[in-house]
Amino acid sequence: MEIKCYVAITVVLIILGGILWKTMKSLRWDSKFYREMNERLHEVNQGLRDKINEDEKAIEELELSVSNLQNALNYKQQDEFKRHLFICNLDEGQKIVILFDEELEHNQELQQKLNERNISPLKYSRKLECVVFVDGKKEMPLLMDSIFAGQVKATIGDINCGNFKNRGIGSFVVQNLCIILKGMGIESVNASLSTVDYHKKDKLYNFYLGKNGFHLVRELTEDKWGLVSKKLE
Repeated sequence: MEIKCYVAITVVLIILGGILWKTMKSLRWDSKFYREMNERLHEVNQGLRDKINEDEKAIEELELSVSNLQNALNYKQQDEFKRHLFICNLDEGQKIVILFDEELEHNQELQQKLNERNISPLKYSRKLECVVFVDGKKEMPLLMDSIFAGQVKATIGDINCGNFKNRGIGSFVVQNLCIILKGMGIESVNASLSTVDYHKKDKLYNFYLGKNGFHLVRELTEDKWGLVSKKLE
């Protein structure tokens, strides 16, 4: 009788052990399944967050682009100046607006009056001004020497993008400046390199020579100004 009892208990224990083993196996599988599902959901959630951030950034850049264009259109044009407008795309997606205001020769009526008085109708010098609209703000990064009558060479006094450096804005200014100057009959443009900027000589050379097609005319040293030049072809 005792043997039978032990056998029965053993069988029950085996059965219970089998059930327990299957249950534990099932729980392990369920745990692995839910863990994998949780990881996938986390990846999907992170992807959605990244997409939302990208969309928000794109909307922000679009709003800035619209603001730049509106500010440029509202910017008052001076009398006897011709306006040139360029829209450029920054790498981050924002559109900036670059305005060049070119001082014109005297109008026809004034030219006639000057001729009648035996006065040359040609202006001795003309201005070329540049305004950049970026990040919803107005900047004036370009300083140009006056362009004299009959002159075929123009000179850049300075380009300073201030807080907007390393975004390609300076190169956009130079590239479009060359277009304007060529239309004004200018054959070459020079840029002076101040001794004050000697500590960033390599950056200046990279900007003018490396990125914008100028060639070195005079080396910049600690005590002598440098000079670079570009032919407008």
